Amino acid sequence: NMLILLVFVLVIIAIWMAVVKKTKESGYLLGLCLSLMLEICGILIFFAKKGGVSSELIPLFYFSKKVKTEVQYLMITLNQLGYLVVLGRTLFPFFLAELAISYSMINWVRKNKWLPLIIAVFPFISLLLYHPGIYRVMTLRETENSLYLNVFVMTWMTCYIILSLFLLFYEHYAISFIFLKKQLRYIVICLVSLTRSEERRV
Repeated sequence: NMLILLVFVLVIIAIWMAVVKKTKESGYLLGLCLSLMLEICGILIFFAKKGGVSSELIPLFYFSKKVKTEVQYLMITLNQLGYLVVLGRTLFPFFLAELAISYSMINWVRKNKWLPLIIAVFPFISLLLYHPGIYRVMTLRETENSLYLNVFVMTWMTCYIILSLFLLFYEHYAISFIFLKKQLRYIVICLVSLTRSEERRV
């Protein structure tokens, strides 16, 4: 799976940057890559356990039938597997928003020290409500609660992604120094590519 390899390489690079640079931006980038990898791995494990993957797709998804079989019999429950996917899907827009805010030079964004904490509220609530024990209680008698929760999560995730991309593109066009503009352009392209791959799974 080329996507897994790409994300794995990005995680290694992000770890290296976090160790060498030791900045909050490199930490956010590492969180972004790890959350993406969590979701992809969760989905691939689910496909392996569910079965139905054609022999033609096994090399693409799992490299070999042996690897697919090992993944299929991993000691992980469906509740744990579902929460793994939720964890990756929820943390991705959170880290993307935090990274965009960190790069932004807009005055009201820079001066608002509470904004990074406010951004964490919705992801925290979502992870809490999606916890298997709490989610089971919520949906046991009122099944429509699952729909309401999905709408809530998709709404704030979409808003976070739109806000993040707006801040990144605004910062790119606002920079007048060509060298800095070029460096930020690479960052924006990388983040947009990761975001598009995330949107396909959501």
